[in-house]
Amino acid sequence: MTLRRAGEPERELLLPTAVLKARDVATLSWVGSDGKTALIDLPTFLSSDSSELFLAKLKEAQAAGARRLIVDLRFNSGGSLTECVAAASTFNPVRYKSQFQVGSYTYVGVNGQSVGAMGRVNTPANARIWNGPVAVLVGPNTASCAEVFSFFAQKPAR
Repeated sequence: MTLRRAGEPERELLLPTAVLKARDVATLSWVGSDGKTALIDLPTFLSSDSSELFLAKLKEAQAAGARRLIVDLRFNSGGSLTECVAAASTFNPVRYKSQFQVGSYTYVGVNGQSVGAMGRVNTPANARIWNGPVAVLVGPNTASCAEVFSFFAQKPAR
């Protein structure tokens, strides 16, 4: 790049490139004095693999010895109900019925995966990937299926 300023000689600048993190990728960081609280920032459920990305970060946190989990949804404006139900099912099996004027559709998630809505889903009572304490951060920008995720994340195990 050439920098030109009035009254000064031209200067050549070399600007290095860097790989930028996509906005919709879940990220894992650590907080707390003991370093055992995992913070997963989950900015959206728009991508078709957002539940897989969340599950991968959750398993990474577990492998590193996380004892507590914080999921940050403060800037998550939603996305795919299938994806957020699948992600929320890491805490407990999820069955979410969406109703509209001419019918309804049921979204089901078990152990971080989307499951077909047809028929009864039989899962063991302890079907959950995360068993420790969890806090879900929400704010004015949390909307749509991110609210569905936060609802199911706080439901006690059956």
